[in-house]
Amino acid sequence: MGESINWHETAEIYSNAEMYDDAIACYDHAIECNPLDDVAWFRKGYICFLLDNNNEELKCYNKALEINPKNIDALEHKGAYLLNLNREQEAMECFDKVLEIAEQNVCVWFNKGMVLKNKGEYWEAFVSFNKGLELCPDDEEALQCVDEIISNLIEPGRST
Repeated sequence: MGESINWHETAEIYSNAEMYDDAIACYDHAIECNPLDDVAWFRKGYICFLLDNNNEELKCYNKALEINPKNIDALEHKGAYLLNLNREQEAMECFDKVLEIAEQNVCVWFNKGMVLKNKGEYWEAFVSFNKGLELCPDDEEALQCVDEIISNLIEPGRST
């Protein structure tokens, strides 16, 4: 276990220095030490995201969630990944799972609001953004989305 922790620490140093290939190698070593290390799998996936290696990113998030279905970080990032692919229903499933575990997750409330807004479910989107804004009232992007949603609620059919 201690060796795995050392690999995590070294990977973070490399990651902070933007030496992502070295960071991935360290997470691979951590996974060799403990194949059930869901955190290492998630963090490797996140580094793959930074490197724009989408196939490997999703594999890592899925492996982390296979090991620990309540890994909030893996659920949140997998949801964002799926949202970027316009796989909104799958993204929503991830976001809902996160909110079952951690209702105070601001990013997930905003991401869920984006899915609902994109689907034209403006009232539900408003509620989701509002919950996020209760936690983080100064988020400019969320405030802008709420303005667009309100416009759609007042003037149905208006394009955003």
